[in-house]
Amino acid sequence: MKQNFPLQSSFLGRVPYAGALARMNHLRDERLADRIPDQLLFLEHPPVITMGRRKSHEDLKIDPEELKRKGIEFVETDRGGRLTYHGPGQLVVYFIVDIRARKMPVDRLVWTAEEGIKQCLAKYGILADRDERNPGIWVGNSKIASVGLHVHRGVTTHGIAVNVNCDLGPFSYMTPCGIAGAGVVSLAALSGNEYSVDEVARSLRRYYDKLL
Repeated sequence: MKQNFPLQSSFLGRVPYAGALARMNHLRDERLADRIPDQLLFLEHPPVITMGRRKSHEDLKIDPEELKRKGIEFVETDRGGRLTYHGPGQLVVYFIVDIRARKMPVDRLVWTAEEGIKQCLAKYGILADRDERNPGIWVGNSKIASVGLHVHRGVTTHGIAVNVNCDLGPFSYMTPCGIAGAGVVSLAALSGNEYSVDEVARSLRRYYDKLL
């Protein structure tokens, strides 16, 4: 049930991963000090593969030096999960949310983040769902959105990524999220329409307004 906590959103455009991480951590500290309300950051990243707390170098199929030559960064992070890819045409949303104040377990926030994606995709005619064995949002055996959060003293960081119209090729350089045999798909590939990341971001923001 929506609890009517203040929620502030920022639409940042394309931001390098390190810059977004610094901003996210600064906002987390501000939220911990109760100087700002809960935050959602909507953005894209230049090409980067990130690894979560579950160390999964074996899931990377090419040498990190080869990634560099392809213009893709490789960054280790403190979010949950294994390897994932971010790049232009993919919508990333970072959640800086005080789940203690909301009395919201982290699994409920994950459910809410996923539910917003589901409802937003349905608006575009895409019927997507959860997989009980694997986090994220799926269309059949292909993942269209991933989720990975970190909690520090009751405030979350990191969040979700939705494949809007991104190049799916870089996902082949790894085993995404450590799930062998699963595919990846985008809104553009499923719908045949090149929706902009900004349009989908503002649509998804409206669903989170209702759910959070």
